[in-house]
Formats: sequence, C-alpha cells, structure tokens
Amino acid sequence: MEERGLVIGKYGDAHRMYPRGYQAFINAFNNPALFHLDTNMPEADLLIETAVQAGATVMFLTARDARHHCGTEHDLKQRGLWREGMRLICKPHRELVDKAEFKQQMIAMLSQGDETEDVLLVDNNRKNITRVQEHLPSVSTYLACSQALEHVQQWATTIRSDDA
Repeated sequence: MEERGLVIGKYGDAHRMYPRGYQAFINAFNNPALFHLDTNMPEADLLIETAVQAGATVMFLTARDARHHCGTEHDLKQRGLWREGMRLICKPHRELVDKAEFKQQMIAMLSQGDETEDVLLVDNNRKNITRVQEHLPSVSTYLACSQALEHVQQWATTIRSDDA
C-alpha cells in the first residue's frame, strides 16, 4: 500500500497518513488484487507462533468483506502468518456497521465461552482499540505485537508453572 502512495507510516504509528484519503486506502485494502501489498505488523509472526505454542486460540478478525475470506486467508498463508487451526473472521459486508463496532461485537461474542480465560486484541487502529477498551474492559488491547508478545510470554509461563 505504501508503494502505491496510499499510506505513509507503520502500523500503530500515531502519525500514519493516507495521502490519497482514507477511503482510497480502504478501497485498496478490500481489493484482492492488492492484498499482497499489505504488510505484516512488526513481530506478528513471532507473536502468533508464541501464542500457538502456548496453546492459545489465535483468530484473525478483519474488517475485510467476507466475500474476500478465501483471498484473505491465502494472503495470510503467503505472508507466513497462518497456522493450523486458526480462524479468520471477516466482516459480513464492508458497509454493514462501523469496523470498530464490528470488532467489539465479535470479540464480545467470541469471548463468552467457558474456556475463555484471557482475550487480547492487537490492532493497528486506535479507534478499534478505544472501542474495545470502552465496551470490554476485561480485554487486553495492544497497538503493537511486541507489547502483546510480552503478555503472551507471561501467560505461557504461568500456564507452564500451573502444570508443574
């Protein structure tokens, strides 16, 4: 997306800019022919691997339209972010509801299970993080994978010590 001049700045950067406008970025973000231009959040692969090794359930929750589910999963696999048993949850339609509201509602629904102990959200969009913080205070939220990685490593250590 950077190559096409649609975004300047890294994921989570408070000063990230959209030179052609945010709508142009979103249109590209939802264009399967351009999925490969998206970049991984720094340390995403390490966070995912650490979480999977610790026995966590890892899900991708995206505001991409559900009609692009297969293309999005393929892209995640191509970028080395997909692991066996993962789930990808897409927004039913990109115009259905605000993406922050969609993510907050999905996290609320998915975290109701009896086996759910700890829920983390890593999202590069501060609006999504704020919405979840306001409505789901028990969810740990992070703008960067490096911050969430510390949480997961502590959780994994606790699980191992509980098993001993």
